[in-house]
Amino acid sequence: MLSDKWESIRRELISSSRFRTCESLRQEGKYVFWNGQKLLHLSSNDYLGIGTDLALQHQFLSEQLNNAESAGRCLGEGGSRLLCGNTASIEKAEKTWCGWLGKEKALLFSSGYHANVALFSVLGELNATVFLDEECHASMFDGLRIGRTRFYRFRHNDPHHLENLLSRYGHKGEQAVIATEGIFSMEGDTPPLPALCELKNRFGALLVVDEAHALGVIGPQGRGAAAEEKLDTWVDVVIGTGGKALGASGGVVGGPQWLIEALINRGRSLIYTTGIPPLLAEWHAWIIPKIQAMEEQRIHATRLTSLLQSALQRKGIPVRGGKGCLLAAIAGPDPKAVEWAKHLRASGFFVHPIRPPTVPPGTSRIRFSITALMSQKDILHLADVCGTLMEL
Repeated sequence: MLSDKWESIRRELISSSRFRTCESLRQEGKYVFWNGQKLLHLSSNDYLGIGTDLALQHQFLSEQLNNAESAGRCLGEGGSRLLCGNTASIEKAEKTWCGWLGKEKALLFSSGYHANVALFSVLGELNATVFLDEECHASMFDGLRIGRTRFYRFRHNDPHHLENLLSRYGHKGEQAVIATEGIFSMEGDTPPLPALCELKNRFGALLVVDEAHALGVIGPQGRGAAAEEKLDTWVDVVIGTGGKALGASGGVVGGPQWLIEALINRGRSLIYTTGIPPLLAEWHAWIIPKIQAMEEQRIHATRLTSLLQSALQRKGIPVRGGKGCLLAAIAGPDPKAVEWAKHLRASGFFVHPIRPPTVPPGTSRIRFSITALMSQKDILHLADVCGTLMEL
């Protein structure tokens, strides 16, 4: 029986401190109300605080109600884009993304997961060999497996290991593709982009950067990690998302026209799903220019992240990351990370223990997502509470 099999898996998850649930809560600004408590929300990727900015959202919705072009169907596309076509809203959003990413074309998806699955599965059909950082997002690996794409992992941020793999496997008559992230979601660090660009040039590879956690947060006009290092013109393909700094949802691939055509014709996670709601596409087009101007919020959020990093290091807590708005406190064993999370929640902070398979065994952690809504006082209080974690 399937239920018996699940019960066996469930017991194993519980015994190993890896059983998960989706918790009921209410969010209000930088706080969540959970289990009768008011907690500082340190698990959200809403880095600029846009997702809970009611005044901004009311302004957007008011403008949409008075916009004749967005009248009619706005909450649903009605079907897949190949059957129902593109609304003017989607075309406007994709044009806006093109300008922000600096790419020839852009293609919107229902989520960043859908975008990566389409891209990395289609690369297999195009006979590419993908070399990707071992810490890249699970959606990339899912796309590779769906497309039966030939791929090799290189050690995290290790260009020498990548060079060895390219030398051994990059001359098989297939196009080499190097894939990395602008800011790694669980490590909170950035890739060695200058070294990756040198390898791209030497081996004639394409370079793909998933900027999901970097867009809106770092770089000129929030254009991401590659733009921050003035290497964005070296990047062939960019993956972005509407689910983090944009405060909503959706995903995007920016790149050359031939690739976008391939994704439209072969990307199963685009072909066989309903297109994103026109209202959501309008939000993308409306909010991106505003995000480009939010330099004050970017500086504030990243400075708070650096402040927390320094404070935790002084208290002897092992930390990783600190680039952008992500910081990880490494607990080690799964039960210890669970205990840390319980202690922090009891002290007024909404966090989660991050455990395998999301991170490697022995590196379970608390990941802190800092947002522009927080204050220096919030961060210093968090650091003081974290100072007691090593005693647990």
